[in-house]
Amino acid sequence: MSARAHRDIRRRTRRDGARTRDRIRDALATAGAEGLTTDDVADAVGVHPNSAREHLAHLHAEGVTMQSDDRGGSVGRPRRRHILIDPAAVTVDSDAATVEMLGALVDHADLSADVATVAGIELGRRRALTHDTCTTTTIADLVADQRRLGFAPQIDVDGDTTCISFAACPLRAATTTDSVCALHRGLLDGWLSQSDHQVTMLVADGDGAACHALVTAH
Repeated sequence: MSARAHRDIRRRTRRDGARTRDRIRDALATAGAEGLTTDDVADAVGVHPNSAREHLAHLHAEGVTMQSDDRGGSVGRPRRRHILIDPAAVTVDSDAATVEMLGALVDHADLSADVATVAGIELGRRRALTHDTCTTTTIADLVADQRRLGFAPQIDVDGDTTCISFAACPLRAATTTDSVCALHRGLLDGWLSQSDHQVTMLVADGDGAACHALVTAH
């Protein structure tokens, strides 16, 4: 088979995958807040459960869906339900103000970057422990929480590496110091401390308009 034929097959595969995920989103939108199990999704779009599981993992990694464990009163491993996240329904919660105040405190007290990192890690761990989507924290959960905090994250997945771009920063709304960036880095590290991922880099743009975090599996 020629190289051109291989490229055509890859393009068709990506196109077919995107269409399948569009149908999955439609099915989840119809299900609403109740969500669907993997088997429900497979039945709704007419694919094998293994294929549905792969597409659902893709959507979850993109922050399109969230997951919830449903025991349904039965004994044993709970069923996982997949719920479509409505971007219009996502609002910044009151903790955004807390983050702003922490940023101002770090700047006013002239705390070192190391101390600010420790404070961020503690806050991140607490937020990870109190999230209620599933028992294991994921990048998608982190992204959803950062969105609630006002960081306006967007993700780009490349293999085992996820780049999270933050279009806004409530910390920098209060002040701009290296310690504030350390606080945000700690917040990310603390959230992921009980997961199988870690932040390998947090880079702030020179004009303070955005920053980017690289998250990798470990």
